[in-house]
Amino acid sequence: MIVETEEPEGKQFVLMEVKTNGAPRFAREAVNQLLLLRQSYPDAYGVFVAPYITQRAAEVCLSEGIGYIDLSGNCRLCFGTTFIQREGRTDRTSSPRNVTSAHPVFSESYSCIAGPTE
Repeated sequence: MIVETEEPEGKQFVLMEVKTNGAPRFAREAVNQLLLLRQSYPDAYGVFVAPYITQRAAEVCLSEGIGYIDLSGNCRLCFGTTFIQREGRTDRTSSPRNVTSAHPVFSESYSCIAGPTE
């Protein structure tokens, strides 16, 4: 998914890779996919999105310059003049029910590329 934001310096494209799990293995997959996508969008910022991102998965993202955000409120977004970081939130998606049934948007892993709509 591509999101277009307006920064003081101009437009900023944000590439998002969504996974059903925020464990380090899934983070590495997402980071690799985002790095490939950045070959086509060299000035874009990559963001890994999952229901809950573990501390180790966050470190994987950070080491490659990729942002992250989860449904528990943990995030790190750093591009242009934007810096948002919030850590230490516990996994609010854990419950006896299946995470994918609780969050339909995460029912499958996908990467979606679309241009801005006008």
